[in-house]
Amino acid sequence: MTRKATPGTVYTALLRFHGAVEPIPMNGRNPRFDSRYATLDDIIKGIQKPLTDAGLVIVHRLEGQSTMTTEIVHAATGESISSTYELRLDKENSQGWGSAITYSKRFAISCLLNLCLDADDDGNSTDAPRSTPQQQ
Repeated sequence: MTRKATPGTVYTALLRFHGAVEPIPMNGRNPRFDSRYATLDDIIKGIQKPLTDAGLVIVHRLEGQSTMTTEIVHAATGESISSTYELRLDKENSQGWGSAITYSKRFAISCLLNLCLDADDDGNSTDAPRSTPQQQ
């Protein structure tokens, strides 16, 4: 089914958002992999004004024991788009939950808003530290 965006829809607002959003800075550093990434704070600061100007709001809901739904809501119509993520914990404690939620928020926002976060290799390229060639 094809749906055309009409004035006053979440899709029209997303179009306005994309016309105004600037590239997101990557101020986070991962020393283990010598890489940079956009922190959740970088993303929020970069999208706050264009999102508000477009009449969009982001809502996160924790559901059940291990899922989070992120929703982009068009404030004028209530129309929304959403995505649900399974939270994966490294540690079963408050710090582990906080880390999983922050990580999921960062990726949920980036995916739903189709943000381009160049050089974001938070997947750490197969999760192995970079090694330097040994000299012989």
